[in-house]
Amino acid sequence: MKLSSLSKRKKFFLALGLSVLSIGGLTYSVKNIKDAGEKLANISKARNSLEENINSEISSNYALNSEDIGVGDDGKKDGEKNEENSEKVHVQVEKEVVEVVANGQKDKVDGKKLKEFDEERGLSWPISGDVIKNYSIDKLVYFDTLGVFKANPGIFIKAEEGNKVKAAYDGRIVEISKDGDRGNYIVMEMGSNMKLLYGQLKDIKVSKGDDIKEGEIIAQVAKPTAYYTKEGTHLYFQVMEDNKEVNPLILLK
Repeated sequence: MKLSSLSKRKKFFLALGLSVLSIGGLTYSVKNIKDAGEKLANISKARNSLEENINSEISSNYALNSEDIGVGDDGKKDGEKNEENSEKVHVQVEKEVVEVVANGQKDKVDGKKLKEFDEERGLSWPISGDVIKNYSIDKLVYFDTLGVFKANPGIFIKAEEGNKVKAAYDGRIVEISKDGDRGNYIVMEMGSNMKLLYGQLKDIKVSKGDDIKEGEIIAQVAKPTAYYTKEGTHLYFQVMEDNKEVNPLILLK
């Protein structure tokens, strides 16, 4: 009987403790919710205050700008001066725009795109003469002056010193230079990533950037460089597509 009574008392106090804990947790949760609500309210107030300050600043600046319009020594209001200056600036800008457009059109004309290379039309011979050294990029050929076998990415066309060299196709001069192997040489772009190289030259008639027509005289044949004295006087002629060598004899007509 005593054990039963003691057990009931324990159950009562246990239930009472759990109730207190539940009420405490509920109170804590309500407090957290209340705090969060206050924080949101403060954020909203701060945002509204910031918007009011910005609007007030804009209104003040507008009022000051409106009141600052005065009369200058020339009898014109500041607003009229600003309008006049604005017109001057507008005219100047229009002038600059016209100049830029004009320059752009000039550049477009000077740098016009080259036509696509017509393979059926092919190339005309830049000079009359026999081929004394054939194109050979995959097989080594013997060069008498150097006494060595090496590849030949172009052809040697026999010529006399002073013979006139003609453009083999329409194109644009993109390089004029000199080295020990080819002597003075010209590189001409034809379109479709096709280029021609003329070497062993003198008395060059063209300049970099010149647009030339097929058959136009571009230079004369020079004495061969020291690399090819035994081969004799000749025009070195090379064709390239995408900067890779192509056999000129395939395209020459």
